[in-house]
Amino acid sequence: MTDTQALSTGMGNLDAKFVDGGLRPGSVVAVDTPPSALGRIVLYNLPAGRPTTYLSVGPCSDATKAALREAAGLDPAALTVERLPSADPAQALRALLDALELPSGGTVLLEPTNLVEANASDSQYVTLLSMLTERVEAAGGIAALLAVQSEPSPEHRWLTLHEADTVLSVLHEVSTRSVHDHLALEKLHPRQELQDNEERVFRLPRSLEMDIDTKKNISP
Repeated sequence: MTDTQALSTGMGNLDAKFVDGGLRPGSVVAVDTPPSALGRIVLYNLPAGRPTTYLSVGPCSDATKAALREAAGLDPAALTVERLPSADPAQALRALLDALELPSGGTVLLEPTNLVEANASDSQYVTLLSMLTERVEAAGGIAALLAVQSEPSPEHRWLTLHEADTVLSVLHEVSTRSVHDHLALEKLHPRQELQDNEERVFRLPRSLEMDIDTKKNISP
């Protein structure tokens, strides 16, 4: 790991939950979210202006790229977009990770994990997650995986949540009068501390919403 200074999540209310004011460099974060919730926007905020490699399973529209740049405060030159084919995303991800060299503090985003989870064997998926961890640890950066909830759940979703050292779960609540999303800090890096262990759930402001492409293929 090249840097021990905490890295911002791009969300001040989330950074304030951590003793160090952000995520530990080298963290692998799973954003576990219902498809209708703000999980994608949480994912898009995580680069917080740092050089970003965005791995899109399936098509990636100009609207999605623009939303990512806006949410993360990215200069266009700081964003690299790689498309993984829906037919065999696991094999394509292995080839990309083999050649991936992240700049210091760089961020990797994978959206969504569903098809990779569904198409990889146990050993293949564990290897992919280990490779991803090695790349971000070497760069002192962050990897974030958008794990969209579906029925049935992708076969290897449990591995995503188990192998990630940090899990942020988006809770989507709908009533007759309102819709609210909350973010639960379900799992933390073993060397990550909270300001207050009793406050692990907080409300996400609707100001995180933006007009983005929601047509990603997330079927397992």
